Amino acid sequence: MAAAAAGAAGWRRKRHRDGDDFIGGAEGAPGGDTRPKPSGKKAKRAGSPEPTEDPQGHFGGKPGDLVDKRYEIVSEAGKGTFGRVLLCKDQKHSGRLVALKAVRSIPKYVEAAKLEASIMRDVNRRDVDGQSLCVKYFRSFEWHKHFFIVTEPLGNSLYDYIKANDYRPLPLFCVQAFADQLLTSVAFLHDMRLVHTDLKPENVLLRSRKPLTRTHKLTCTREPTPVLAPASTSIRLIDFGGATFDSGRKSALINTRQYRAPEVILGQGWSMASDLWSVGCILMELYTGRLLFSTHDSHEHLALMECCLGAFPERMRHAGQAAKFFHRSTGGLRYWDSPDKESLAHVTRMRKLEFTVHPRDNVFLAFVRTLLTFDPAERATAAEALNHPFFVSVRGVVAPPVAAPAGGGASTPSVSSDATLRPAAAAKPAATAKPAEPAAKP
Repeated sequence: MAAAAAGAAGWRRKRHRDGDDFIGGAEGAPGGDTRPKPSGKKAKRAGSPEPTEDPQGHFGGKPGDLVDKRYEIVSEAGKGTFGRVLLCKDQKHSGRLVALKAVRSIPKYVEAAKLEASIMRDVNRRDVDGQSLCVKYFRSFEWHKHFFIVTEPLGNSLYDYIKANDYRPLPLFCVQAFADQLLTSVAFLHDMRLVHTDLKPENVLLRSRKPLTRTHKLTCTREPTPVLAPASTSIRLIDFGGATFDSGRKSALINTRQYRAPEVILGQGWSMASDLWSVGCILMELYTGRLLFSTHDSHEHLALMECCLGAFPERMRHAGQAAKFFHRSTGGLRYWDSPDKESLAHVTRMRKLEFTVHPRDNVFLAFVRTLLTFDPAERATAAEALNHPFFVSVRGVVAPPVAAPAGGGASTPSVSSDATLRPAAAAKPAATAKPAEPAAKP
């Protein structure tokens, strides 16, 4: 029992993402606020109409305050390194609810937010039929030294959903519905020649803000315990702060580490295919409840990939910065030369993908394999992935009946979804955007 508890603590300890933007450990991370911290509370100016601000530059609005003579703050929906997200009533639109992203008053965060707003505006302008499944952007503005982005209000992230289920596997029908929509959104962006560069469960939000209260039995025998399911599996993609046009200037390093494609680690350049690797990692995390590659080190990361997916292609062992990670003579990973005991134990526990996926879910295994392909040239595109047999059915199950409430009583209705599973004869084409003019990202 103690050993099992220690093992669980190990993978949960490693669960924190590199560059995590969520409160609870991000303030000291690289890229955080480096300004000198003033001692004590900021003194109020007599008669100043400006809203308060904490020492880290976070907007100090509170429930009941009015922003830009228009947005009445209802509550705080989230807080992170970038700033705060506030749920507000838009007084100019009959009090409709909106999400107000209040960016910290730090120049680099403000500039990044302005770029994100520009990308969101472009995506929404091209999304004439609502097919992008990206968060709906309304407007952005500056007010009292802070930059604000106004969007539709959304629910919890898929990471929140995983966490609420205590990191247990999610129902396969949910995995399928999320995969369908996420790939549809990625296909739309790629049709614009736009790479998201930071796909992860934290950046995929449920549309419904209702609590996860309905329980379902899993759609396979991986675990008999009922799990929570959302009121609707409809999702939206968020966070375009790192989005880059494929032909534009590119950073050497992208993605939160655990979702980073091998070509990025090996310094071999990257393109839209890197997003598909991230999607594969996300889907495996939804399927198992755990990070596929739980690591904070590039050498260890590559070793985990090989243990899970097999040997790297010969070409990738010699291109780019491969010499840092592979021996030229043997082609073997340098990681194995002198790994520390803790890391070695972690890597050797890595299971092959075939043994991670339940035998009954062989279609899902084949599907994920097309995304977790080492060579980006051989990796499935979003449009190709959307036409995989995995989206025809999940062993004939669309959505299982909801478990009856404790103490008897009738079952509640099945989970609803705006992304209804496709009939066997249908093959869904990728959503398309109006032709985009690729532009270099400043």
